[in-house]
Amino acid sequence: MENKIQITELPAHTSHWLQPCDCTLFKPLKDAYNDECQELMNAYPGTAVSHSNFCSLFAKAWNKAVTPENIKLGFQACGIYPFDSSRIPEEAYLPNKLYTNTADVTAVESNA
Repeated sequence: MENKIQITELPAHTSHWLQPCDCTLFKPLKDAYNDECQELMNAYPGTAVSHSNFCSLFAKAWNKAVTPENIKLGFQACGIYPFDSSRIPEEAYLPNKLYTNTADVTAVESNA
């Protein structure tokens, strides 16, 4: 409340459109981590990525990829902030046919 943060439930079947980290953060993080691993292996041939060096490599990748700018871009890309309802396509709000068509539900139940 102090920071004016509101917890909101995502509408059903829209989570893949509304996850800021999926939109702008995880791919750059994965790429940065792969770059750090490659740098290590190039600098020290024969060295393998392991439990003992994971944290160091991941921390370097995190510092490169998880930036305030990338975080803000994620919320913007999802239309969360600034709010832009057009970022979620209309088909995201359609009912799931599996649960709205009685014949489909009966077919699923008979195959179970």
